[in-house]
Amino acid sequence: MAGLLSPDSRVYQSWSLAADLVILNWLTIIGSIPLFTAGASLAATTRVTAEMVREEETYVVRSWWKYYRENFRQAETVWIPAFVLYLGFWLEQRYLKDIPAVKAASALTGLVFAGALLLTAFLIWYFPLITHFSNTIPNHCANAARLAFLCLPRTAAALLIFILPFALPVFFPGMVNAVGCFMVAVGISFFIYLTALLQKSVLAKLGKNKA
Repeated sequence: MAGLLSPDSRVYQSWSLAADLVILNWLTIIGSIPLFTAGASLAATTRVTAEMVREEETYVVRSWWKYYRENFRQAETVWIPAFVLYLGFWLEQRYLKDIPAVKAASALTGLVFAGALLLTAFLIWYFPLITHFSNTIPNHCANAARLAFLCLPRTAAALLIFILPFALPVFFPGMVNAVGCFMVAVGISFFIYLTALLQKSVLAKLGKNKA
C-alpha cells in the first residue's frame, strides 16, 4: 500500500494528474464565463497541458494565470472573430430546419459543419503556437493554417476528440447528463491534454528549429 502512495508510483502520478486536470478544467470554465475571454482561457490551458505532457514541473493555478495574462492579446485578437463565426454557424444551423427544400437544407448543413471544422482545426494549432513561440499574429495564423494541413492525421484525431462530446448525445440521447457532468468536472482540460499528446513531437521539432 505504501508503494502505491509513493510519489514515484504510477497510481500516485495518475491521481495527481487527474486532480490537476480537474483544477485546470475549473480554471478554464471560470476564465471563459464571459465567452469573449474564452480564447485566453483556452490558450492558458493549452500551454499548461503541454507542460504536463512533457512532464515539466508545473504549478497549475500559478502557471495558468501567468499564461492567461501573457497571451491574452494574441489569443483574444483571433478568438473574438472566431467566436462570432461560431455563433453565426450555430444560428444558421438552428434555422436551417425551417428551409422547406430538404436538399438545400442538407447542403447548407454540410457547409456549416465544414466551416466549423476548419475553424476548429485552425484554433487547435493557433493556441499552442502563441503560447510557445514569439511571433506576430498574422504569422501565427499562417503557421497554424499550415500545420493544420501538414499535420492532417493529428489534426483529424484532435477534431475527433473535440467532436466526441457533441456527437455522443446525438447518437445516445440518454448520455446527455453524463457527458455534461464529465465536461464540467474534467472534460475540457482532458480533451486539451489528449490534443497536447498529439502535438508534443511537432512542437518539440518546431522548438528545435527555432533554436
